[in-house]
Amino acid sequence: QYIDEHGVVNVVDTYQFRVNSRRNIMSYFVNEHLFVKEIDKNIGIITIHFEGENPQKVSDFTNAVAQAYLDDHIDNKMNAANLTEHFLQNRMDETEKKLIEAESELEKYRLKNRILNVKQETETDLRKLSQLDIQLTNMKMKKVALDSLERYIMVDRDRFMKLSPSYEAYGGLLFTEIVKKLKSLEADKVDLLTRFTPQSEEIRVLDQKIADLIDYVMENIKNHRSSTIFQLKQIEDDIETEERKMDDLPTVEKNMLQLERNFQHFHELFNFLKKKQLEAGIAKMAALNFHRIIKKAEPANKPSSPNKGFNVGLAGFLTLLLSIAFVYILEGVKGRINSRYQLENMCDAPVLGVIKQDAEKLEDGSLDHLVGNLIPIINNNPNIRIAVNSSISQEGKTYIAQYISETLAKSNRSVLLLDFNGKSPKWVSHSVKGEGKFSLEHYFKNNLVPSEVIQQGVHEQLSVCGFSSNYQVQNFYLQQNFEDRLEELTAGFDVVIIDCPAYSITSESVVYMDYADFKLFVVRHDYTDTKYVKNIATIIQKYSNSSVGLVLNGAPKGVNYSGNFYGSRFMYNQPKGIAAKVKHYWESYSNAWNI
Repeated sequence: QYIDEHGVVNVVDTYQFRVNSRRNIMSYFVNEHLFVKEIDKNIGIITIHFEGENPQKVSDFTNAVAQAYLDDHIDNKMNAANLTEHFLQNRMDETEKKLIEAESELEKYRLKNRILNVKQETETDLRKLSQLDIQLTNMKMKKVALDSLERYIMVDRDRFMKLSPSYEAYGGLLFTEIVKKLKSLEADKVDLLTRFTPQSEEIRVLDQKIADLIDYVMENIKNHRSSTIFQLKQIEDDIETEERKMDDLPTVEKNMLQLERNFQHFHELFNFLKKKQLEAGIAKMAALNFHRIIKKAEPANKPSSPNKGFNVGLAGFLTLLLSIAFVYILEGVKGRINSRYQLENMCDAPVLGVIKQDAEKLEDGSLDHLVGNLIPIINNNPNIRIAVNSSISQEGKTYIAQYISETLAKSNRSVLLLDFNGKSPKWVSHSVKGEGKFSLEHYFKNNLVPSEVIQQGVHEQLSVCGFSSNYQVQNFYLQQNFEDRLEELTAGFDVVIIDCPAYSITSESVVYMDYADFKLFVVRHDYTDTKYVKNIATIIQKYSNSSVGLVLNGAPKGVNYSGNFYGSRFMYNQPKGIAAKVKHYWESYSNAWNI
């Protein structure tokens, strides 16, 4: 089937593979992914956790680890039983030979000396010697067991409590309490390692306590062994003392008693070893394990990690935070004026109007609101001259100047629009005839009369004039009679609107503003850098804030005509249809953070 789907596979190639050693497998495959811990220090239950990519492999390995733990426990018990059985068997073989020899010697001696009974007087001493011999044997067995235990502990000092050695020759309530204390300290250490590092003071103190208890146990075993050796020597001395008492008996009787004593000693010792061998055999055959697996690991139906739902939620949350942070960082980096509130906080001059994007098309009244705020100033100043200026180009000062001129002309006021922005003259679009034969450069240069350069605007009360499109910049404002010629040009008009060149680009802009009675400074939303606020501060310091007004141009469509409120509802001509409404809401709220 594979060949049918994929074609013949070229298996002749160069392959690379790696054979991991046992250490590498334990290091890269087991140690980093295997976790064993207690459920509770008072409950003898442990849990085994293993992580991997293959569910079946993970479950099989976890069950194998648990089974290996059980098998290791049984093996330790079996090894201890085998060791005991082997020791007893060797001693029994030796004792049996000595018993047979003693029995044969006793029989020969009886036959040779025709002895039937031993005197009653010596029975007590003989029994005492027999008991001392038994004690001597027990002490030797105890010494052998202690020697084996000491060697067993010396193999691995730190893990001797987990190696399950045989403690038949050493124990008691004190040792049981010490073992419980060690287990309790080990459990406390596991709990503390979840909160502290192995190098922390709490862990080091706990390790010191455990080490002290282990040292105490090892020292106690050594002392116990020394005590056993001393008792063994004492029993041997007692036996030697009792044997000297027999020197006064007749030689025959003495030898008879010695032979009987040897026979009785080896007989009792053989019975004792036989009993112990039977107990060891029973322990060996009954390979019982009190540990068991409560619940085996089963292959998982779904991976425990990664948690896709959590990751997606976290990614969405972090994306939201990063987006908000990006917006604020971007706004901070741009350093631009983006709201009426910001403009008012940075400048002392009043904001007379907030012009929305496409305000003329929207007919929302934001432009008329600006003109309405200028009406009291115009009414209080007959023949007022208003200079419209901005820091840099493309901020909308020409558009605002033309709209103010046209609106005031409709209100039956004679208005003159002076376009001093020689770099980009726009007054022609408000002239009925278009650009005439004479422009302002001819007026100042050739001493023409005002009527020769002033043209009729698109409205009856509107007059316009300005520089021609091919005008080359000349410093007319430096002429001696410049102000007189300008007075002659603007005489007879109720309102003169002066469209000035950009304040930060040309120096003559200051001259035109000096000539004006009121200065209207235009700032464009999200376009004008905050550093240009210095220009406004300079103008206010020079002319006072009562003769300076600000205009925020290009505000989002979602603001109202004053710029104080925000929302898509500040429009009467609400669009119809779902698509149009979605577009309307998006345009209204897309720049909400800038307000």
